[in-house]
Amino acid sequence: MPIIDRKLKLGEQEARCTDKLLAIHWKDRRDVYMLTSINTNEMVDTKEIDRKTGKKYLKPQSVVSYNNNMGAIDKTDML
Repeated sequence: MPIIDRKLKLGEQEARCTDKLLAIHWKDRRDVYMLTSINTNEMVDTKEIDRKTGKKYLKPQSVVSYNNNMGAIDKTDML
């Protein structure tokens, strides 16, 4: 996989892909790294509004998909 090490500002995204895998580096409160084989490199509207700027809050499609499908095991691991 390619190296993703650039400093990002809040809400920015950097991605690299091969024929089967997509590596995403996204800056939220912290740096988020994801490796996926089923999602695309698309930013999705989450229907939330950023309090500071008043703009719509966008997240990568893979992050939204993960959050929607996170099961009980992942939630207990977080605790």
